[in-house]
Amino acid sequence: MALIDGSVRSRGEVRSESPAAPFTRETEGGSTLRFVCVASEELIASWERTERHLRAALDRQDLPQEALATAVDYIEHNEFGLAFEHVVSVLVERGIALNAEARESLAAAVTDMGLQANSDWIALGR
Repeated sequence: MALIDGSVRSRGEVRSESPAAPFTRETEGGSTLRFVCVASEELIASWERTERHLRAALDRQDLPQEALATAVDYIEHNEFGLAFEHVVSVLVERGIALNAEARESLAAAVTDMGLQANSDWIALGR
């Protein structure tokens, strides 16, 4: 098991950005609660795979710059589902064709994330 305690996982590493700050909360009574998240090596490997698939899709698909920046921001904050939903929503809303290589990468990310059918993903013809 890998312990993630007030740290941010980035590219397969666990590194501290601000020691325990995201996981420490003060209660009304003045007590401090400390939260610890334990992630298995298997789960971390799954996150890394999903991140690679999403980044590959972004590298392979032409997207408006602001949409690309938003998707990258979501990925960098480990919000993979939001990144996926944002990309497919932009493609559908703007009528942008999804190329085969990007589709393959997005399909792999969907599988890794265990996502249920997304209406925009369906509209893109999976």
